[in-house]
Amino acid sequence: MNIAILGSDPALLALVQLIADSPDHHLTHFCEAEEIAPQLMQCAPGAVQLASWEDLLQVTKLDIVIVAGTKEAVLTGAKQLATADVSLMLLPTAKQDSVFIYELSLIQDANKVTLLPYLPLLDDPAIEQLRDEQKNIGNILHLQWERSYNNRINESTTNKTTLLSQKDIEQALLHDVALLRNLWGDYNQITAIYSGNENSESKINRYSLATVTLAGEQLPEVVWMLKPTSANILWKLTITGEKGTIVLEQTTEGTPLLLREETGKKIAQTENKTFSAPSLHAILHPKEAIITWGELIRTFETVDATRQSIRRRRTIDLHFETTSERNIFKTQMTAIGCCLLMVTLFLLVAVLFIGSLFHPPRLVMYFLRGAIFLPLFLFLGMQLFIFLTRPANKEHADKN
Repeated sequence: MNIAILGSDPALLALVQLIADSPDHHLTHFCEAEEIAPQLMQCAPGAVQLASWEDLLQVTKLDIVIVAGTKEAVLTGAKQLATADVSLMLLPTAKQDSVFIYELSLIQDANKVTLLPYLPLLDDPAIEQLRDEQKNIGNILHLQWERSYNNRINESTTNKTTLLSQKDIEQALLHDVALLRNLWGDYNQITAIYSGNENSESKINRYSLATVTLAGEQLPEVVWMLKPTSANILWKLTITGEKGTIVLEQTTEGTPLLLREETGKKIAQTENKTFSAPSLHAILHPKEAIITWGELIRTFETVDATRQSIRRRRTIDLHFETTSERNIFKTQMTAIGCCLLMVTLFLLVAVLFIGSLFHPPRLVMYFLRGAIFLPLFLFLGMQLFIFLTRPANKEHADKN
């Protein structure tokens, strides 16, 4: 499989090394990756650096493009490549925003292009061990995820408390939510509480602590917490069951994951190289992917709900729906129909009032009544076009 890279997220380097070690896959091109270009050339000396994403459209025998980054050129290139029916693998970040994800979804619905999410945390062998180990502690009662955040921008101000922006929180939450949903199901009740609000000079609210509670029908409740610290990124997931408690943790950024009992007894620990040839095959093939594109959309919607929860100061209930042109068309037509019914009602009352007050000729009254109901009849006739719109086929619906 011939692979190209669009973007410069350092999180890709482990995957690139795995591709370089595989005899069946080859990194052939990369662009918009100046920050990691030396590492890419070291892993794949034969890879060609292109000037821009437009050059990728001219490359023949290209099987998939790995997209990683938030630059405008990277996001634009990803959409254009998907439109050109080039398969994409996306390393998602909260800074890419859900609008970008929805745009790619509409392109997928129109072109049936392959879109694959890549979240390294979900592919870690310790996660697979966790799936097996949680069976030994009975029904899960409660989950608690504690994550520390280090804002490297403020490393020089060691005496000043680092505060978190909304984007900082969403960036840390995105991959964690993806893992929680993948392990336990669709969490559709989101409650977010942020503490230590401070209006900075840039008019961006910043916080000292973030707490997000996830709940769902017949799902164990999750309390997710994020706080700033002077140390490197540190997180711990505590899983409490009826028969015991297990902990999954990462002590510092870049170190292997550790799965242990509450007493400290080690259950499993990943090696420094967390990927294998079978896992690479699963990453690059949609039928064996750990997470589908539809699940990624729901993950972004869950993260977006935290923003709504803060603004409305209440729990947000999510109702997940597949994003497609057909669904958007139906939603728009429903809204237009409701507006037309209301307008028709008010105009009808107005015509009856005018008729009783001024007694216009009967022909004028017929004309006014016809003018009132004509838009409504035209709208109802347009509903026949819904049968001409292309519904999503079953195979595509299952993939989402």
